[in-house]
Amino acid sequence: MASRHPVVPLLLLLCALLGAVGARAENAHPVETIKGPFFTLTYLGERWLRAETPDNTEAMFELRHRDGDAHALLLLGPPGPDLDQLKDHAVSAARATLEDFRLTFEADRRLGRARVAVLRFEGVAEGVAFNYYNYYWAGAEGTLQLLTLSPSREYPVMRRDMQALLDGLRITPAKGNSGESAGVPIP
Repeated sequence: MASRHPVVPLLLLLCALLGAVGARAENAHPVETIKGPFFTLTYLGERWLRAETPDNTEAMFELRHRDGDAHALLLLGPPGPDLDQLKDHAVSAARATLEDFRLTFEADRRLGRARVAVLRFEGVAEGVAFNYYNYYWAGAEGTLQLLTLSPSREYPVMRRDMQALLDGLRITPAKGNSGESAGVPIP
């Protein structure tokens, strides 16, 4: 199980406090929050810029790193597959889409009461090598995929910001729901 870096929540809290007392610099970007039907994503606005229109039409939103070449997409889907099925589907889709696909890390972790799958993989798309670092969740409310990617040449520099963004995710399932789905097969 991946452990959460203890500095990330402190940085988010510090940025929120500075913003609350008006002590931040005029050009600083505060902590941003995106609320969805069953999730909240909190991230540093100084690191990520929300795209007005996502390049991927299936994405609820897209974020672009302000200082480097990294992107994040959030995809929501209907209820259906359980977490293991969603994860297997993601790996199969990546394997079919990317040349030289290689799964480099796989784990489950808890975000509050919800279990998410963590996948990191590498592959080549349109002649460019990419690294992907993603969180997946499935529950009675639907499915969620928070996907981050960066060209492999930039990944060593972008990885911390990508992980901090992913760690800002909070699943808020309906009361009485454990945040997990029994699942149905993916067609």
